[in-house]
Amino acid sequence: MLIYIAHGTRRYHQQPVIPHPRHTWEFQAVAEGQICPVIPDRKMSASSRRLWVFPPNHIHGWTGIPKEEACVGVAHFDHVPNVLHSALNDSNGVSIPLSVSLANHLIRSFSELEEHTSKRHEHLDLRAQHLLLELTLLVLDDLKITDKAHTDQAKTLVQRCMGWYAANITDRPTVHEMAEAHGYSASQLRRLFVKSGVSSPFKAMHLIQLERAKYLLNSTDESLSRIAYLSGFASLSAFSRAIKQMTGSSPSDLREQQ
Repeated sequence: MLIYIAHGTRRYHQQPVIPHPRHTWEFQAVAEGQICPVIPDRKMSASSRRLWVFPPNHIHGWTGIPKEEACVGVAHFDHVPNVLHSALNDSNGVSIPLSVSLANHLIRSFSELEEHTSKRHEHLDLRAQHLLLELTLLVLDDLKITDKAHTDQAKTLVQRCMGWYAANITDRPTVHEMAEAHGYSASQLRRLFVKSGVSSPFKAMHLIQLERAKYLLNSTDESLSRIAYLSGFASLSAFSRAIKQMTGSSPSDLREQQ
């Protein structure tokens, strides 16, 4: 259902929207001038001819360029198609570039729907759904085009995360802490791992623990307790169980077999 619709001139620099969570999906398009979302702890750039989409409960506001007006369209919906919900829910949102003609078309669509809303036009729900479907398809088409680039970026991030985990393994960081260290939520990080072809952050972290432990067992005379610590295990018993499960042998037996 359409919750809010508006279009027109905004002076977001002089009258900024303070960051706060919405309970709806927000779509905001700009055709002329430049605007910029304000997201806590993230540096954003002002853009023109762009569409932004943010899921419910995302904290953001809006600002602009000093002494510059912007022509925008804004719509809030309480629900979106499942395919868009799956792609963007629990994310930091998405923005896509617009051509001049497409940006102008969207602003006209926002304007027409706002007019129908003010007049309580018949079939208003259908008209609102038409706009929502158009916006959804724009986003999904853009995500499809950039999917390979996103996959490559995900692989790079996974490598960086694994390097970070290996360097901090004795602190036994959690998936949440690793995600936070790289500017993501735990759920976002899990999706990025899947996109890169890795089953989950937890399994990847556990594999690093085991590989570290095997190396230390084979290559050093460190005590088992010390190896457990250096491999990020909470206790010697947890370390022993993990090695037994992986190899079928206890750490002591495995060391003697080398």
